[in-house]
Parts: sequence; structure tokens; C-alpha cells
Amino acid sequence: MLLPAVDKRLKTGFVPKGINLIEQCNEIAASRDSRIPTSAAGNLPEESAEASLCVPERKLPRIIAFAATTGDQALVSLSNFGVTIVVGRILGPEGFGIFTLVWSVALFLNVVQQSFFVAPMLTLSSKYVGNERSKYFGSVLALQSTFAISSIILLVLGFALGVLCGLFSPDVKQAILPLACACFFYQMQEFIRRMLQATARPVAALLCDVTTYGLQIAMLSWLLLNKQAGMATIFWMLAGTWMAGCVFFLAVQGQIEISKAAVTMAMGVHFSFGGSLALANLFMWFSGYGSLYAVAAQLSPAAVGNIRAAMNVVAPFNVLAVGIQIFLSIEAAQVYRLHGMQAMTRLLRNYAVGFMLVCVPLGLVLWIWARPLVRTLLGSRFEVPASWIVGQFVAVTAFALFGFLMVHFKTIERNYYTALAAGGGMLLALTLTTMLVRPLGAGAVFVGLVAGQTGAIVCAGWFWLKSIRGQELG
Repeated sequence: MLLPAVDKRLKTGFVPKGINLIEQCNEIAASRDSRIPTSAAGNLPEESAEASLCVPERKLPRIIAFAATTGDQALVSLSNFGVTIVVGRILGPEGFGIFTLVWSVALFLNVVQQSFFVAPMLTLSSKYVGNERSKYFGSVLALQSTFAISSIILLVLGFALGVLCGLFSPDVKQAILPLACACFFYQMQEFIRRMLQATARPVAALLCDVTTYGLQIAMLSWLLLNKQAGMATIFWMLAGTWMAGCVFFLAVQGQIEISKAAVTMAMGVHFSFGGSLALANLFMWFSGYGSLYAVAAQLSPAAVGNIRAAMNVVAPFNVLAVGIQIFLSIEAAQVYRLHGMQAMTRLLRNYAVGFMLVCVPLGLVLWIWARPLVRTLLGSRFEVPASWIVGQFVAVTAFALFGFLMVHFKTIERNYYTALAAGGGMLLALTLTTMLVRPLGAGAVFVGLVAGQTGAIVCAGWFWLKSIRGQELG
């Protein structure tokens, strides 16, 4: 049990010189143990845990952190929404489809990054205090940088081999180097914004993204007005704006220490934590992009461009849901360690119910305005039925609910449950999509995605019930 005064120092990492924090914890706890009832497991009882979650001195910082984190995610969501609209207008359905397939490489690398660096950092960073905390973040930054450099080298070599084998069109050949630069700076900017959030600096993360995505929208709008941009030019522009975000981080970063021993220890902890999580994220990536590859192989890149246009209409909602999950990854870890399973379950359940209450009216609005919205945003060249957008909205809602279960499993370190559920969903999604592409056309993708996410939720829900009943927690 950590008392408020000590808990505050643990969160900030500040310990006055000359004070032994462990001794102070023991002394304060010993002096109050007789006045604070505890459960047999040593946690606060349910009433006491719930009350401590609403302590006024913690309530305002939590509100600010939640507002900054979700506001940051909303900014990124709207910016990505605007970027894909502008890119779609510049390149048209076929060029946009090729762009989507090429950029899927960067999103694949992002899956690995999220699994082994970002997600473990958000969950495990609360274990470190004081000097160990700065060493931990320095170690994770070193690991992320090494991965980013290595992956880009492999990316360039892989694309060069494809060029020698005659697999790529001239547009793709010209985009290899700018694509590599965009992938590198995208990884680094995405990581540092999450690190700023994990170090309790969500406002700095928000300003970092304002700098990055403000420049991105401005430069892409300029390219749209000139109407002479190709895929390579777009990738160069994206690389430059993400690099600006990295420069912003260098200006605001706090004290970070890097030591070989700390890097080795962090690597072991993160790879142990992220193994099952990486499988789950890769299964979800293959569920989505595997379906697009199947459509591209059986239909055309233009069909992929139309599918991506439908996904883009719902994308802001999806990224906002991810922002809520990022906030909950940090909050749930703290609540679980301080107050136990019941308090964490109650926290996640409340957010899930609130999320669903927002989904219902939003879904109705999308149903009514789907086709006019697509024509207004992307123009008449794209053919997107309203049923596609509604199907994507249902799939995104299901994915968000699955994300709440993912946070639960990450916090109790049972990521293999997430992997098993995501694997089942992937098999169902890819099987249905492949079977239905011929009779249904590109719309088969959305049938497969909804079915796959539903199957994943059913499987994960069963594991969730099993975990909260204590069958796996011992």
C-alpha cells in the first residue's frame, strides 16, 4: 500500500536528497496500518479503493492528463484524416490504392514498435522512480532508435531486391528512398510523443504533435493547390514534418541517462512483455491489410483505393478510440498496482460503457451522411457505398471494445490471451474475405472485418471472465 504523500513522489520521480524512500514508506505505513482496514490480499477494500480514485488532489491532474492525451489523439486523428483526403485527391483511386499498399510497410513496422517498445513502456514505466526512471526511458529510447535504423536498412535492401526482380512500377521505384526516410521519422516521432505521455508530460506531447501535423497539413494543402505532386514528393514531405516533431522533442526533453546494463535489462523485460502482444498486433495487422492484399490480387489497386477511402471516413473515430486506450494503459496500470483487480475492472468498464453511448448516435449520423460525405471530401472519382462506411464503423467499434480487453490483459501481463483471440479473429476475417471477394466485390473486406472483430471479442471476453474470477491470477 502506498500512501498519498509517498505515491505523489513515486509518480513524479522526485525524492529529496538524504531521504531513504523505502524507510519512509515503511515508517508511514506502520504508523497508520492500525487505522486503515485492508483485505486479506493487502489491498484497500472496495469502498476505500473507490474513494481514493476520487481524491480531489488527484482528480484535477487526471482530468488534465486525460484531456491532453485524448486531445492529442484527436489532433492526430483529424490530421491523418486530412492528410489521406489530400493524398487521395492528388493521386486518385488507383494511385491512392498503391500508396496504401506501399505505406502498409511502415504500419507493419509500427506494429512491431508498438508491441516491443511503446506498449511495454506505457505499462511498465510506473514501476520505476528517481534515477532509475530516467535510466529506463533512456534505455527504451536507445532500443527504439536501434530498431528504427535497422528496420530502415532492411527496408531499403528489400525494395532494392524488388526493383532488380522487376516487381515495382516506376512510381514505386522513385519513392523508395523518401519512403525509407518517412518510415524512420514516423517511427521516432510516434515513439517520442508516447514517451512524453508516459513521463507525465501530455501537454508537451500535444505541442509536439501540433508542430508536426500543423506543418503536415499546411504543406500537403500547398501540394494539392499545385496539383503536381507524385508519390515520392508526398513521402519527402511527410518525412520532413515528422523530423520537425523529433527536433521539437530534442528541445523539450528532460534528463535521460543511457547505460549498457540498463539497456540490456530493459531489452529483456520488453521482449518478454511484448512477445505475445506482438503476435496479437501482427494478427490484427494481417486481418486488415491481408484483406486489402487479397482484393488487390483479385480485383485492382483502384478497388483498394476505394476501400481505403471508406476506411478514412471512419478513421478519426478509430484513432480517438486508440487515444483513450493509451490513456487507460497508463491509468489502469497505476490503479491495478495500488488498488487491485476490482478497481481496474471498474475503471475499464466505465470507460467502455461511455464509449458505447457515444457510438450509437455517431453511427446513425454516418449512415445518413455517408455518401455525401465521401463525395464532398474525396470527389466524384471514388465509388464508396454507404454500406461500406457503416460496416467499417461497426468494425472500428468492435476493435475499440477489443482494445479495452487488451488493456486489461496487458495490465495483468496475460498478453497471450490477446494473441489467441486476435489470431482467431484474423483467420475468420481472411477466410471470409477471400471466399466472398468474387461474389461481393470489394465489399467483402468489410464483411470479413466485422466477423473477425466479433469473433475476437467473443474469445477475449471469455478469457476476461476467466481472469477476473481469479482462475489465472493465483
